Amino acid sequence: AEFTAGDRGALRRAVLQPVGVEYGTGFSRDEQAGGDDWHWALPRAQLVLDNPASTTQVVGVTATLGAQPGTVDVRGPGYAQTLPVEPAGTLWQAVLRLRPGRNVVTFNAKVPRTPAPSDPRYLALEVFNLTARAPALHDALCRLETGPARPADCSAQS
Repeated sequence: AEFTAGDRGALRRAVLQPVGVEYGTGFSRDEQAGGDDWHWALPRAQLVLDNPASTTQVVGVTATLGAQPGTVDVRGPGYAQTLPVEPAGTLWQAVLRLRPGRNVVTFNAKVPRTPAPSDPRYLALEVFNLTARAPALHDALCRLETGPARPADCSAQS
């Protein structure tokens, strides 16, 4: 598996200066069960992606968004998308160009409150199994890893 100088630089940044993820304003604490993790959110919530590098980094973000039937507007650096959502979940995938420092992704859910009589929180949107990974790292894993750590979405040629 040959890597160009550009590939090596992007991989170096992804490994040595990984993007940090912070569930900001509007998100509740982390919850986990059965190998899944998720955060509930108010109708408007902010995800903060911190790029510690001194240059722009490209990052692929993936999560499943669950809510009562409606839509969620997702806005971030150079990115805007409106997704339909439902309780079973909707896959959200985005490639974001993150400038150095804190980058905010805003979720604006236009959905009814999720009924949960024993939970006092206002539950509007669930964000399941969020990952933020530099494509360079994903590409390297696809090219080099042959075992169980190989990402499931690698093409057969990788």
